[in-house]
Amino acid sequence: MGIGFGIGGILTFLTSAFLNVTNNVISFVNETFYKWRFQLEVNPMLLGIGFIVGLPVALTMFSSSILANFVITPLIGYFASLGQNAPDVWNNPSVSINAMQVGDIAGSYVKYIGAGMMLSGGLIGAIRLIPTVVASIRETIDAKAAGKGGSQETMILLGGIVIGFLGGFLVSGGNIAMAILTTILSLFLSVLFIIVAGRLTGTIGTSNLPVSGMTIASIVIVTLLFVGMGWGGSADNRTLLLFGTFIVTAIAAAGGYCQSQKVVYIIGGDKNEMQKYYAVASVVGVAVVTGVILLLSSQLSMTGDNVPFALPQANLMATLTSGIMSGKLPWVMIISGAILGVVFFLLKVPVMTAAIGFYLPISTTSIILVGALARVFVEKLSKDGKERDSRISNGVSLSSGLVAGGSIIGLIGIIFQVTGVIQGVTPTGFAATNGMVFLLLVVMVIATIIPIMKSKVRNVE
Repeated sequence: MGIGFGIGGILTFLTSAFLNVTNNVISFVNETFYKWRFQLEVNPMLLGIGFIVGLPVALTMFSSSILANFVITPLIGYFASLGQNAPDVWNNPSVSINAMQVGDIAGSYVKYIGAGMMLSGGLIGAIRLIPTVVASIRETIDAKAAGKGGSQETMILLGGIVIGFLGGFLVSGGNIAMAILTTILSLFLSVLFIIVAGRLTGTIGTSNLPVSGMTIASIVIVTLLFVGMGWGGSADNRTLLLFGTFIVTAIAAAGGYCQSQKVVYIIGGDKNEMQKYYAVASVVGVAVVTGVILLLSSQLSMTGDNVPFALPQANLMATLTSGIMSGKLPWVMIISGAILGVVFFLLKVPVMTAAIGFYLPISTTSIILVGALARVFVEKLSKDGKERDSRISNGVSLSSGLVAGGSIIGLIGIIFQVTGVIQGVTPTGFAATNGMVFLLLVVMVIATIIPIMKSKVRNVE
């Protein structure tokens, strides 16, 4: 993990998130008759994610990106170019539809198909969880009736409710009705999905917890409340997203806590010790999440406009909520994406995985695929099953370091740039070329694989 943190930290420090002394995106774009775009970002965090998730997931995401960039984008570009006296792009009056370039097509239309797929996948996931929700609530009530819940749990729940209301009043900007109604709804959804998170973690593990689906379903429900109450301004949307952050943090923390409890039980550890240190870790984690959100809230695009830092997942949520609240969305694209999500579901393709691949830039999914291929390379060069399992285990640890190094150093760089501590520069000369990016890619892959291949074989049972 230390080696991975060093690799990820150094590469991130040199590239766009921090010093930006060198380009880190290989880019090929065609703006003529057949419009397409292929990019690959040299990002150690995404490489590590690819190694961890493996080839099937990475291929699903990359295939969806191919569909977006080499099928949907060229089709929209072709038919748009046939129009005469075409109107302007719906969210960019400076560009007419028949003069759209690849970036305009992707930003104003294709990504909304991906948002529709994401919305469809989240709702499908939520519907499929209904039996689990019912069973989980029943078991929780039965456990409480049997006296298995103590005063400590009751005090924690009451404390959480008090903190939730205090947070609701702080972020609602003096709107008492918004504070009360949205806090009640957010607490209800949080408790509901926390119960589900605990049950699913106990049966399949936190790595397969459908946090995205539960979050999108929750945010859509909260958005409908805002629409019904007439809260539709940009400030209201930011408040809504803060309530959504409360919900997703609760779900994620619950999954992590239950996973820790599960592991402690299996290995015979001290439950009280785990709870004590997890309480400290939770407070620190929530403080970090809150601070980051406050610092980077200006990077959320409520209108679909470009901002200095992409933050694609966060801006997906902002785009959906602001669009639903204002009614200004390309609903044909949203509905098409939702139906495409249903088709993927019927074909037994993981809808959320495909939707993320469709929505995210192909530069992201391509480097994730490189990470997955690096894992395949390590597996193929292992002599036997014991050596392969040991190397993969070491590789996952190193990849976790890549994710930690890339994300922490990258976040620090973004915060420094947003606050004006450092100024980003524009790479020049060879540092700005695809050749430099390819060299960085080779160095990153080799620096990642060599420590894994040289690691000692150990018992991973």
